[in-house]
Amino acid sequence: MTKTDLAIKQIGYELVKHDDILNIFVYENKCEDQRVIIEVDTSPDGDLNDYILHSMTISEYTDYYGHLYNEPMGLSHLEMTLFLAKIEELFFFS
Repeated sequence: MTKTDLAIKQIGYELVKHDDILNIFVYENKCEDQRVIIEVDTSPDGDLNDYILHSMTISEYTDYYGHLYNEPMGLSHLEMTLFLAKIEELFFFS
């Protein structure tokens, strides 16, 4: 466990899903009802193209038509800094 992992855990997030094949990492903060998803889009030849950072609610809401959805949520400066450090640690310094 790295210093970044410990800092992410201290602000209330825990890793709930990790998929090496799809390059998806899901962190959840149940107290804040927030989920952060780190996705990595790789090209067919294996080169790293870009990453996507999603932040949304864990609980689902119903819209006017009865469809369920997760509301997008913003990240604080500290959270964004830690998750960007995690992305760099995972994909640029491995």
